[in-house]
Amino acid sequence: MKLNLKSLILGFLTGITLMMSVPVMGYNGTRTIQAVYKNIRICIDGVEMTPRDSAGQVVEPFIYNGTTYLPIRAVGEAVGKEVTYDGSTSTVYLGKSGQVQYLGQQIEAYQTDGAYEETVTMGGESYLNGLSFNRYSGTRYAYYNLNGMYTSISGMYGMEDGTSDDKERTINFYGDGRLLESITVRGGELPKNFVVNITGVAQLKIEAADGRGKACLGNVEFK
Repeated sequence: MKLNLKSLILGFLTGITLMMSVPVMGYNGTRTIQAVYKNIRICIDGVEMTPRDSAGQVVEPFIYNGTTYLPIRAVGEAVGKEVTYDGSTSTVYLGKSGQVQYLGQQIEAYQTDGAYEETVTMGGESYLNGLSFNRYSGTRYAYYNLNGMYTSISGMYGMEDGTSDDKERTINFYGDGRLLESITVRGGELPKNFVVNITGVAQLKIEAADGRGKACLGNVEFK
């Protein structure tokens, strides 16, 4: 049987030992299903594995309504993906568990030109985990290695306090060389929120295009 990660996600069922007819957690409540067992074998890259739960007990795959359900923890870990479950939100994480990482703390630039990880001041407020760009003309940038671990970068953007109204710059976000998003930063305006989709991005470049004024990002989070 050829296995892929989509089948793992679609086949998720956790915390329940199934007999032929048992109650199973549904969207909101319980229901009874008829599960079919056929001694289903799981092979990963041609190598057969025996799925087990966290206690080491064998967990057998089953079929329900034409869909084969696999124990996601056992199979996920077999393909090198950590599996965690957040009971407060009923969310299963395959791989990255959704924790927030902060620019300048957990994530730092490996190459910069005129870009500085520092606390920035916009709209009369100070923002931690910030990135500012040299106020003088010229394109400035910072590169980050993300290794495809994150789905979004978010925070606030604006000009440093004291920048005159006639100053304007564009901040570009590039993922693996492809332009993902552009935002325009103007002097005299209050900071605004930004969210950029970076799903699967290995290398992120944040660039302030040629212009004048100290463009800034603040409270920058990676999820």
